Amino acid sequence: MAELFDGYVLDTDEIINLARRMYRVSVFPTIHKNVDVLISQGLIVSSREVLNELRANPLPDEDLVLDWANTRESMFLELDEHQDVMLAQIMAENPKIVKISSNSGFDADPMLIALAMSKGWKIVTNEKRNGASGGKPHIPDVCDSYAVECINLIDLFEEKRWVN
Repeated sequence: MAELFDGYVLDTDEIINLARRMYRVSVFPTIHKNVDVLISQGLIVSSREVLNELRANPLPDEDLVLDWANTRESMFLELDEHQDVMLAQIMAENPKIVKISSNSGFDADPMLIALAMSKGWKIVTNEKRNGASGGKPHIPDVCDSYAVECINLIDLFEEKRWVN
């Protein structure tokens, strides 16, 4: 069921871009203030599995990412029963979307899609379609099947008309 306001579901790669790689708070403070407002309004969320991924598989020099995520822990949601049903459908219809990791279990991609589907929201990801040519499909490949729109951070900033 779509919610009243448009919202966004953040993928791990865009959290890393936002927190450390491309849009650091020291360079883009206004963007971060705007993101924090949407987080506080519940209009930017992510899956709890994304936080688990970040904690279980820290990259070298990723303290900024973990600090950013840990201070915004409320944005990382557990799936509800309805979203669990969607997750089961996504995984049944797209079995290659999951890869088992020795550190953190399944990756978060199908959970992000289930969360976005249930809310009628967009996924914010830096992934591009790969056509799933025999390998693991990317988020946009699977989202196409469920009419879930994928955008990147720049698209989000433009939609919100944010300037720094």
